[in-house]
Amino acid sequence: MTDHRNPLLIPLAPALMLVLAAPAMATEGYAAGKNHCYRFTSPAGWALDGAAGKEQGIPVVFYPDKSSWSDAPAVIYTRQAEFVAGASDDKQKIQGQVDRALTRLRTANESPDSKATFVRALSGRDGTRGELWKFTGDKFGNTEMTAYFVGRGTLNFFVLSARDPAEFERALPALVALAESYREADDCKPCPDKAESCGGKAAPEH
Repeated sequence: MTDHRNPLLIPLAPALMLVLAAPAMATEGYAAGKNHCYRFTSPAGWALDGAAGKEQGIPVVFYPDKSSWSDAPAVIYTRQAEFVAGASDDKQKIQGQVDRALTRLRTANESPDSKATFVRALSGRDGTRGELWKFTGDKFGNTEMTAYFVGRGTLNFFVLSARDPAEFERALPALVALAESYREADDCKPCPDKAESCGGKAAPEH
């Protein structure tokens, strides 16, 4: 919850290279690395871009068609984080990341009024239970909604960020659709040249 193109929900799992931009229509994609492999479907009407966020360490972003990562009124991105030390179950793993994000926001981001509120549970396409959390109160005026899923080796999440409340509400169904398309996989392509992480466009599942 900084400028929504400079998010601080960290620490992160090893950086990824992900799917190339795909405008207009829903697109299958996947994220892969040494300890994670999951698939998702971009929301219809949203572009999936694997290049725009790289300079900020964001491997894949989504924004409404006919806009861009730099000028969209609302954006979504996906990332992964290592589990917090000592977390023994899914609830603790998610809560630990929420607490970690708040600490970062209140200190490094100088936003002491930042708050996180549990919204509801949701499920990925494979039945994986996830949680929606809303973050408010950062000094830049952003509002974020994060969908968390506990993966086999990492906490995987999707974040919607917007400054304008109306744009946030307008984009919320896209985040939910993206999160509900989440499913862990074991068929991610091997990374080329022994890279630690990679990704790409995924063929439709049958």
